[in-house]
Parts: sequence; structure tokens; C-alpha cells
Amino acid sequence: MRFTIGLLCLILSLLSEPVTAGELPSAAFIYSKPPENLLYLYDWIVVDPSTFPPEKLKEKYYMKKRGKIIAYLSIGEEDKEEKTPKDCILGENKNWNSKIIDLRKEPCFLRVKEKALGLIKNYDGVFLDTLDSYQMLLPEKEWSSYEKREVELIKFLRKKYPKKIILVNRAFSIFSRVKNDINGFVAESLYRGIDSSGNYVKMPKKETEELLSKLQKVKESGVPVIVIDYLPPNREKERRALAEKIYKLGFVPWVTDRYLKTVGEGIYHLIKRQILLVYDPNIEPIYPDIHRIVQMPLEWLGFSPQLVSADNLPKGYLADRVRGIVVWNLSPENRDRVFKWLKEQIDKGIKVFIVSADIFKPEELKELGIEEEKNRAPGETFRIVKTYGPYGFEIPAFPRPVNDIIYTEKGIPLIVLENSKGQKFIPVALTPWGGYGFEGYLIKEIFKESLWVFDPFWLFRKVFGYIPAPDTTTENGMRILTVYIDGDGLTGMSLVEPGKTDGEVLRDRILKKYKLPTTVSVIVSEVDPKGLYPKKAKFYQQVARSIFSLPYVEAASHTYSHPFDWYKFYYLTLGKKVSYDRKELPYGIYLKVPGYKPSL
Repeated sequence: MRFTIGLLCLILSLLSEPVTAGELPSAAFIYSKPPENLLYLYDWIVVDPSTFPPEKLKEKYYMKKRGKIIAYLSIGEEDKEEKTPKDCILGENKNWNSKIIDLRKEPCFLRVKEKALGLIKNYDGVFLDTLDSYQMLLPEKEWSSYEKREVELIKFLRKKYPKKIILVNRAFSIFSRVKNDINGFVAESLYRGIDSSGNYVKMPKKETEELLSKLQKVKESGVPVIVIDYLPPNREKERRALAEKIYKLGFVPWVTDRYLKTVGEGIYHLIKRQILLVYDPNIEPIYPDIHRIVQMPLEWLGFSPQLVSADNLPKGYLADRVRGIVVWNLSPENRDRVFKWLKEQIDKGIKVFIVSADIFKPEELKELGIEEEKNRAPGETFRIVKTYGPYGFEIPAFPRPVNDIIYTEKGIPLIVLENSKGQKFIPVALTPWGGYGFEGYLIKEIFKESLWVFDPFWLFRKVFGYIPAPDTTTENGMRILTVYIDGDGLTGMSLVEPGKTDGEVLRDRILKKYKLPTTVSVIVSEVDPKGLYPKKAKFYQQVARSIFSLPYVEAASHTYSHPFDWYKFYYLTLGKKVSYDRKELPYGIYLKVPGYKPSL
């Protein structure tokens, strides 16, 4: 059934054509920053312009097969913070702490019209909300004059933008007049809603039946009906069941939280693939271990790892889009704050794996069910009692004396050690909340090589579960030919065609002949008039532009000064003295550009 397809829908949506007549569109409403894979999955995605402005859309130039991004607009109400002219205010909606607008007055109508025009121009469509707010304040005999303005606005937008998406919320009173001008009809709270105090409630049976009767008539007219119902984000199974129930009625479902901030359940179920990799820039500013060693096995399993700085941890509810978190090295200044954040994510159901549990205090580990105690035989080497799973994947563990030992009574120990006093030491384990390792027993450093004691592909599948990965060599399941040309030598003189630069020969003999999508970078200081070659910069720029002007070439920067050693370059930017071997770096730490100071 279409509702239950899951990840397969995500893959097919990358290849599918737009919705055609007679087919139900899929729709999502999310007023926080939406996860990118949601934008591929649904046909219509309604966003809040304040959290997803048009600039965000322009940044994502590579999203060729995304759904239609539709901007939310309240035409009947405005927030308290908005500077609404007093003459335009009919009164208040105390439930939402907002002002109800009088569209009947020309200046007020024009104000809303300008807003709608600005949004529909920059997005794929507009979702018009609060069309029935006037009914709270105006006597029924005055409703028709207000509705006339709403109809006028919708027809104007349709005429101006005949191919854009227009959705309306609960516009029952004007539906017969605009049904040929809209693409979808939205209604909230069919089975589950929100009361005046903001609580999630089951709708009274009579209200459900009345709304259902109205929506059936809209559906019979041929206009797709979208139903938004409300359940807390931690009740995922209930959400999915409710979405399926709404879908079986022939409506487009979206079951979400009361603020529409989290990823809801619709026609499709978004499979969470994102794994956050927490690194600490205070101790690993470049090439953090978690990126070098942990990221690859996660990607091979079909997950989508994302590096997150311990200095800037993501806020808000993450469990609707994040599958798991991995943390490794932490500085003392970040440790307590990161632990508190991790505990919050565990409490919300996100799985966490700690590569080296000794980064946290004993009292913090205790909160996770990990006990720490003094080793009563500190000078002795432990003996291995038991191992579980694919132990000794790249190297076996080498037990060594330690002062403190850790163990857990919950979960599955992957390796159990014991000393002569009978103390158990469990340095690697799977736990109900994820799992942990201990330095040297999960990953072993030998001659600057990082080797896995346990098979990471098996381990992370145990921790984070299994998801279908049709092609495990890429993040999104599609094989990609990546063509990238480094900027080095673009300005050099060719030995193949004397008198021409390497860039010109590359353009004429390779790029113009093999018309593949290709990324070409330049070292910016080589083409900058204030850079390395000020007298020839204009010509080099012309060569670069002639390459970038090819329709299948993407422009890229090979940095400004081409650092040859990033570690030394990084410390140089901090104002520290850096020594190096001339034989190791014959060109220096970076290209010596006149007047240039190292800058990341």
C-alpha cells in the first residue's frame, strides 16, 4: 500500500514525475527548518518563510527533483509583534494571542495582497490560512463582504500565477466560488486536535462527523482534501495509524505536533537516517577522529552522518529526524554540557554510542547505568573471560593494567575481563540506550593506525538498527560519477601546446570534448588582481570564466592560498610560531601571496 512503502518511496520520489490529475498528492507541513530528505519525499511541502526563506531554496541548487515548496501565509490574522495599522484590526484571537485583520478595508486588503504576491513569486505556491477567523467577531450578516475580498485575492493570485500551487484552510464558505482556482483544500482536527489551552485532545464524535460530511463534499468536487491532525511527536505508532486511517478515507493525511515544528506522518513515512557525530574543536580542530574513523562505516550502512561541534549543539526536538548520536573525544570545558545534552536526547528515544566512556565523570556514567570502581589489583593485566560478536575484526584487544574499571548490569557485554580479585571489567557493551566503548578496547591505535577491535559494520547495525541500503557505496542509494579537477597548474604553461596555459588546453581538449558534469576549482590567489600574478590576473580570470561558462561545469574554489599543511596553517592563523622542514614543505606552509595574512 502506498502509505507503508517507507524508504522505497524516498528512492522512487527521486525519479518520479509530478502529481497528475486524479492522483492524490502527498503533503507535509513543517514550520521549523525541514530536513532535506523530506523535501525530496513529498509532492507539496508547506514551510514557514521565517524559518525557510527563499534564499535557502536558492542555496539548494542541486535539488532538481524536490517537491513543491509552498509558503505559509495567514491572511485573516497577524502576530502581536507585527506592526499592524490600527484601522486594520478587527479584534483579538485570545487562543493564539493574535490580531484579526479586516480585509474589507482597501489599505488592509492591499497589505495582505502584497504579502501574498511576495511569497507566491519566490516559492512554488502559497498556503492561505485563517480564512474563517473573521467569523469570531463579525455578525453573520457581514460575512459576505469579508468573503468577497478573500475570493478576490485567490482569483487574483490564480490569474497572476496560473501554474503555482494555492492551498486554502477551512474555506468552506467560499469553496464553491474558488474551487476551480485552488489546488488543495486543508482542514484541521478531524479526529485529534488542540484545545484552547494547547492540549492534545480527541475531537468530539459530533464535530468529527460534521467535518467529515463537509470534507466529503469537497472531495467529490475533485479538489484534493488535506487533513491535519495533532498528536505528540513521541507517539509515533499512533501517528502512523491515524495517518493511515485518514488516507483510507481518500484524504491526504498529515499528523503532527501542535506547533507543526516536527516531522509528521503523512502518506509517506520518513525513515530517519541522520547520525550526529559530536566532535570537540578545542582538541580536534582538523580531521577529528570521529570523522576519520567512524563516519565511513555509518555511511556504508546507509546512514547519513553529520558532524556537530560540541561548542554548537543543535537545539530543539531532534528525535523526529535524528536516528542516533556518536561521541568520542571531549575537552573538560565541554564534557558536562555535552553529557546533559546527550541525556536529554536519550530520554527522547535517540540511540547514543560513546566511543570512549572514560570522557565522562563516574557520576555521569552512573546515570546511564555504567558503574565505575577502583581496581583492587591495579598492577595486574586482566584476562579475557568472554567475547561476543565479531571480536578481533582488525586486531584483538591487549588487556592492560588500569586504575579504574567500568561495568554495566544492563545490556549485552561485548567483552568481559577479570582480575585476580574477581572484579569484572566490561570495556565494550551494547545498552538499552545505545552502547559504549573504553579506550583501547573498541579501537586500538598501533603505529598511528586506528584499528577496530570489533566489526564497526556489525556494531553500528546493532546500535542503530537496520535500514535498507540499495547501494551501500553512496549516501542516497544512487551511484554517482563524480568528476572533479583540482586548481593546481591552471595558470601554468602547457608542454602539449606551447604558448597556451594548462587551463586553455584543459578546456579545449578535455572539457569541450567530454561533456560530463564536472567541478573545476581554481586557486583564487592565482586569478586575483591582488594575488600572486597581478599583471596576468585579468587573462587568467578570462580563462577561468571561459571554463565556468560551460553549462556542465560547476565553479569551485581551491582555497585562496592553497595551504600545504592544514595543521600548521591552522596554528599559524592563531598567531602561533610554526616550524617546519623545508624538505617536507618546499613551497612553505601556504602560497606566499603579497600582503596576505593566513586566514581560515
